[in-house]
Amino acid sequence: MAELQELFPLKLYFHNDEPEPRSWSITTDQDYRSTYLKYVELWPEYIRMQDGSDRISTFFTKEVEHGMRTLQQLEQAMLPALQDGEQITLEVRGHASPLAKSDYNKNLSQRRIESLRMHFRRTMDGAYSAYMDSTAKNGGILRIKELPFGEDNSAAGVSDDLRDLEHSVYSVEAARERRIEVVRLSTVKQEREVDFDLGIVQQGVERTFKFPITNSGSSPMRIMESRSECDCTYGRVPESPIPPGETSEMEIIYTGRARPGPLVRRIIVITDGVPERIILNVRGTVVE
Repeated sequence: MAELQELFPLKLYFHNDEPEPRSWSITTDQDYRSTYLKYVELWPEYIRMQDGSDRISTFFTKEVEHGMRTLQQLEQAMLPALQDGEQITLEVRGHASPLAKSDYNKNLSQRRIESLRMHFRRTMDGAYSAYMDSTAKNGGILRIKELPFGEDNSAAGVSDDLRDLEHSVYSVEAARERRIEVVRLSTVKQEREVDFDLGIVQQGVERTFKFPITNSGSSPMRIMESRSECDCTYGRVPESPIPPGETSEMEIIYTGRARPGPLVRRIIVITDGVPERIILNVRGTVVE
């Protein structure tokens, strides 16, 4: 996912007071794709209101259309990572032009962010829905973190005069203000914590136990290493990769070098897949 960082900030643009014009709602059923298509249909009107200026055509081509293409790149790239169980957070900031009061603009910014959320729910035949609902069986999650604000952060010099639509609605400067920005993307792979009971073991007598590890991802997973807290218990990892959806076994070796009484040790297992890290709490009772 590192190569995706160059896509940010991803800027997505809207027509004036869209979606849900003249509304104080903070939600919308419209997705970004539908608002984008309606916006692009207004391109000729923007050109007419700007007396055929090439600047407005350049804005639609290099900024509005570019934003949509980049969003499509992002949705194609994130899905494999979610299928591998990663947890992804998109941080999104809302903007609005200064035609309305600040509190109205904040609600409008939230509606625009909601349209992006609806976009991910509907795109690619709903492939993202389970990740957004946190119901994917592999633990993959997609979160959209809202960082909304309105007119307070709009660019200086943008007209707020409704009688001057040429500048307050149809100018490049005003159009640039009506956007949301996906500021950054962060990912977290899964960590799993498991208790493993050795039962009763004897001091000075070595024993070997089997601990099952399941690959929850969509590609082969290799167990890279295990780290033990002491020499009384340690893990011996399998050499072969674990195919997607299948289970292999790691050996847990109790060496017998422990004092009589309760035994509590921890083994950390590192993989290159999902889960990425397994914390194995090993417990037992040592007798003479």
